[in-house]
Parts: sequence; C-alpha cells; structure tokens
Amino acid sequence: MQNLVVAIIVLTACRHVLRRYLPKSLKRRMATAVAAWCRDRGWRGMAVRLQPTEQVSAATGCDSCSACAGAGAEAKGKDKKGNQAIQKISVDSLKRSLRR
Repeated sequence: MQNLVVAIIVLTACRHVLRRYLPKSLKRRMATAVAAWCRDRGWRGMAVRLQPTEQVSAATGCDSCSACAGAGAEAKGKDKKGNQAIQKISVDSLKRSLRR
C-alpha cells in the first residue's frame, strides 16, 4: 500500500513539473498522442478532454507564446470593443531586449 501511495505522489509531482516547464507545442503533441491512445481503446470522453482545443498550423511554428497576440480578436489586430488595437513599445524596453 505504501508503494502505491509513493507512486501516486511521484506521478503527480512529475505531472505538475511537466505541465509547468514543457513548451506548449510539445504539450500539445503529447496530449494529441494520449487522446489518440484513449480513442483507440474506446474511451471517447477521456479523448475529448485530452484533445487540444486549438489546432495551430505546423507551418507557422507558433507555440502560442505571449510574444504576440496569437489568439482571439487580438490576433486580428482589434481589441475587445472592435477598435483597431495599437501596440505601444517604449524605447527603453527595446534597448533592454537588445541587450539579451
């Protein structure tokens, strides 16, 4: 019984670390593979929950990071009210990014 409890704790800790530090593109690929595995075994409900909701084209190379507004209305250049979105970047932030 103790071995089972320890295994559950280790698996839960591993899951949290992987969810935190893996790139989104890799997480999406893993979720798709696990969803396909569940679908093959007839677990449709589990497969639907695990399937990633957004399918991004592989040609774009986008992993939905926060560098651009890659989702929703912001991706179309408009804010929530439908007005044209204006992005403001300060000179200081540009200088700081160049130093990296």
